[in-house]
Amino acid sequence: MELLGQTIDARPFPATSTWIFGVVAVIMLAAAAATGNVNIGIGAIFPATFAVVEWLHRPRRQLFVVDARGLASLERTEVIPFDSIHELTVNGVAWRPEISPKLAAPIVVHHAGGMFQIAPRLSVPPAQLYNLLLEKMPSADVRECHPLLATFHAENFEKFGAAKVTLIHGRRKFHRTSRWRWLYSGAISMVVAGTAWLLLSNSLGEGVLLEDEREGWEAFGGMMALFGLLFSLIIFAARSTNSKLKKLAPDACMVIAPAGMAMKQGDLKGAMRWEEVRSVEFVAGGSSIGVNVPGAKLLILDVYDRSLDEIAMLIRRNAS
Repeated sequence: MELLGQTIDARPFPATSTWIFGVVAVIMLAAAAATGNVNIGIGAIFPATFAVVEWLHRPRRQLFVVDARGLASLERTEVIPFDSIHELTVNGVAWRPEISPKLAAPIVVHHAGGMFQIAPRLSVPPAQLYNLLLEKMPSADVRECHPLLATFHAENFEKFGAAKVTLIHGRRKFHRTSRWRWLYSGAISMVVAGTAWLLLSNSLGEGVLLEDEREGWEAFGGMMALFGLLFSLIIFAARSTNSKLKKLAPDACMVIAPAGMAMKQGDLKGAMRWEEVRSVEFVAGGSSIGVNVPGAKLLILDVYDRSLDEIAMLIRRNAS
């Protein structure tokens, strides 16, 4: 399929959570109206708030044309020249369709003027568009192997060749994924709903709510708002962890070869043979890779310009 001159429609994934919580809120409000039970209507505040917050922060549909100059957005009347593009990422790393055929997140086009996000549901094959952009953009700068791993890399490169030796650098881009957006929406909704329940419990008269109902909503609202604030602090702490990963990334490097692997990741540095590897597993909810060796577990953090899925696949392929 020829893409030059073609209008491309990029749509985000369906906002399933928005519709689910919106429908739940509508059903609860309808039940409140039908039964005259005010408590059901008050309870609908949380799913309604969540649906509204998610809707306001939903990714937008995009229409753009790929022409001889670059990407021309039909909505923002801007053109992103091919020669201004310096990197393409999906969730902060290079996308390799041969390893992960399904595009699970937006393609982020990093260019001289900023970023342009291409939603994942495309009217053309995503891999074809991605490869076209790679072909048209200027050649990326060559990143050298970390000095501590240079000897290991050179020896394996000479012995096995470029096809069998993979040099992986620290990533240069970090992005907030859709999972984080969902967590932010939940925290905001808990605070808003909890505050609303507190206010309503103190403002509605006895003719609307019984005394024990008002006390219940007051207690429940206070707990909900408090948990929302605590949840927000946890998310903030997680972002601080992400900041620590950003500090590790510039100096991180890894070499995977038939003879073994070498890596530099913060204070962790050195090389090992594949015979030492007992097992490879994802840990911490898939946020890192655990490589089990005699007497220790090496953690490979998500700080590299390849996805953890690809790194795990390369390690397992060579260690088997």
